[in-house]
Amino acid sequence: MDDAIEQARRRIEDSVRALRETGVKVNGGCAARVLIAIGAFMVTVWHGVALLLMGSVRYRGFWDAAIAYTLIGGIPVAAIVSLIVG
Repeated sequence: MDDAIEQARRRIEDSVRALRETGVKVNGGCAARVLIAIGAFMVTVWHGVALLLMGSVRYRGFWDAAIAYTLIGGIPVAAIVSLIVG
């Protein structure tokens, strides 16, 4: 386990070193965009799983609508926030 962590740390350091050599600067806006993208991906995956589970039992209630509205309203908001912080 420790060997895998050490290898991952070395890969990250190599990537950062390569970015610095090319003159690319990574700032907080870039990190925020990555986090927003990860969050949007997780919401989308959650929506797909919820559709499968709720559709299999023909559930039509509050959580069905809440999950749909989270995807429909959340992803565009995330894209707009990403444009603002970028």
